[in-house]
Amino acid sequence: MGEFSRRTVLTHAALAGVAVTGALALGRNESRQAILPAARSLSPVGFSAGSAILYMNDADQNQTLDALVATRATQIRFDIPWFFAQPSSTTFQWDFVDRVVDKARARNLSILAVLTSCPPWAALNQSSQPMTRPAQASTYASFAAAAARRYRGKISAYEIWNEPNGAMFFAPAPDATFYAAMVVAAYNAIKAVDSSLTVVAGAMGPVNDGTGTISANKFLATMYAAGVAGKFDALSFHPYENDATFAEASLYENSPARQMIGLHNTMKARGDGAKKIWLTEYGASTFDITADAQNALVTGSLRQWPEVSFAGPMYLYTVRDADSSLAESEAQFGAFTSTYQPKPLAYSIESYVRLGMPEREEGQVFDANADAALGKSVTPVFRISYGYGQEFELGSRFLSNGGFLSSPPAVAEVARRNGLVPITPFANDMQDFDKDTGFRVYSRPATTGTHVLVGSFITTWQPSMGFPVTDAYPVPGTQNWAVDCEFARMTYSPTTGMAVTPT
Repeated sequence: MGEFSRRTVLTHAALAGVAVTGALALGRNESRQAILPAARSLSPVGFSAGSAILYMNDADQNQTLDALVATRATQIRFDIPWFFAQPSSTTFQWDFVDRVVDKARARNLSILAVLTSCPPWAALNQSSQPMTRPAQASTYASFAAAAARRYRGKISAYEIWNEPNGAMFFAPAPDATFYAAMVVAAYNAIKAVDSSLTVVAGAMGPVNDGTGTISANKFLATMYAAGVAGKFDALSFHPYENDATFAEASLYENSPARQMIGLHNTMKARGDGAKKIWLTEYGASTFDITADAQNALVTGSLRQWPEVSFAGPMYLYTVRDADSSLAESEAQFGAFTSTYQPKPLAYSIESYVRLGMPEREEGQVFDANADAALGKSVTPVFRISYGYGQEFELGSRFLSNGGFLSSPPAVAEVARRNGLVPITPFANDMQDFDKDTGFRVYSRPATTGTHVLVGSFITTWQPSMGFPVTDAYPVPGTQNWAVDCEFARMTYSPTTGMAVTPT
């Protein structure tokens, strides 16, 4: 099948599809009116400023916050570093935090405070390294309560640590069981001060299992095993990736976008499926990619994120570069340069928010042609081969020149891995996909599994053979390929063609 015009297909689907699914059937002489869905509830936009903003002089603090406000963002995330705020078990130093809290509130910004780092007196082995984990969860919880009391009415949400699934921020090594104890203790302490405060757990980075790192999904599973269920209001994650927006990355194995699906699935399995995932850091450095690429990546994901059912607020890292002249990745993550010159990203965020965070055309069309049987969305709408797709908890929805079609989870997984859209409905446990050689998926997960036939295997197969129980596999010592079915084997030879043998 040839390529098609993106806008033509989407517009046709929006009008024709919605008329069928969203409007009453009318008489021959009556006109149909396309009914678009109500606007979805869009997630707020904020910036993550880390610790840097705490140590700026007054002029830089004011300019940084004014730059943030100029983008029309409404939220800010910054650290409350326990290491400096409580230098001894009996003394506190809040002044440097007070300055930023008061300035942010004066600008009507909602604050997410990260309770992170550990003073030597409370650290494991009394380490002087600030990112060492506490020796006791209860000590951390006492500090969390002290912060909640001091900033009651000024700070609305608290995040429990930063990226605890890596040794860089949770020395000497990540420990999900101990981190879960910190979350539980801090949750109870903060809620005792003010039950309306939001407690955000996780703050995990998109790392793989390795030396000094634990993948986010494994880390969360261990947290639940350690008893964290019911002791946080939202989960946070940092889905950094320079190569693809959330929609594009939804197709790729182990991408941050797919890791988020795993996090949601784990939460749902433990009764927390209604909780949101907050993206408390996301962005890209203009040292690693161009300013235009940064703009396309971040605004693309920003617009796509509300299409995911568990989407919480997104905090972009960060407001301004640490040093735009420094040839170093970490120095150039800002939406503004270090001299407060806006990059293209800053202009785009301001326009997007000013316009009311409009939905993408793709999202509107899929909303208007939803399949309620698929449940809640877990990806944005993504481009795939000759069409579009969107993944849900109970399968995927596709749009191609053949219209809208749905696939159950096992079949949708095959479609994603092969980058294909269906051309027939899923019926009789089978579905055909758009590929020149032919591509049919047979799926009975509980009995025969999910397997693919292509080419002459499709035309040879008959129901009397039973369902395939394998994909095509090479026959050892020959150039032949075979597929085993419940009652027969199909074998293809390049010289003699196809043969069917009962089994």
